[in-house]
Amino acid sequence: KETVLNKESGYYIKKTEPFYLCADIGKISPDFLCAHAHNDMLSYELSLDGQPVITDSGIFDYESGRELKWRNYFRSTKAHNTLIIDDIEQNEIWNSFRVGKRGYPFNILSKENGVSSSHNGYKDLGILITRSFSHRDNNCLIVNDTIRNTGQSRTYTNNIHFEKDCKIVEENKTDKGIDILIQNKDLKFRLTTDHQNYKIVKTKSW
Repeated sequence: KETVLNKESGYYIKKTEPFYLCADIGKISPDFLCAHAHNDMLSYELSLDGQPVITDSGIFDYESGRELKWRNYFRSTKAHNTLIIDDIEQNEIWNSFRVGKRGYPFNILSKENGVSSSHNGYKDLGILITRSFSHRDNNCLIVNDTIRNTGQSRTYTNNIHFEKDCKIVEENKTDKGIDILIQNKDLKFRLTTDHQNYKIVKTKSW
């Protein structure tokens, strides 16, 4: 078993025999070098039994002229496993390597079974976001989001990018929310929500 919390690099890693979590709890980049920054505050990746199940979109293009739309997408908030508010980016990004107004993490706290962190990327909207990651002995990952909104009503989208071979086997509504059975080759796992107003939208993405 291994647990690593490095506030300077901004990563939390939880590793057991079948379970591997890597959570981004830090800044998008050093302030002196934002060229490679992505809007990935509070994003994460998860592997089970050595198989990736929740993955990052990555990036394949660094050139500005050829396919800038893909470069912009891979840097965007929706390309990562994190919350986006009203399709507004966490941080101001443009061209291939530019970053303007940006948010910062705060209150990075180690907990008994995990970690929590907040960011103020949406402070201009009157919104602060806190996300906690908790691991249970049955290889269950609990991701809990707390949204403090002092402004107007907004739409919150929680992006989750599954590995390309993952397929939904079963989907049911429960008293608390939604229960989804997902299969990745010979591995099966569940995604559940505990909010009745949570709507699942399935889309294709990188």
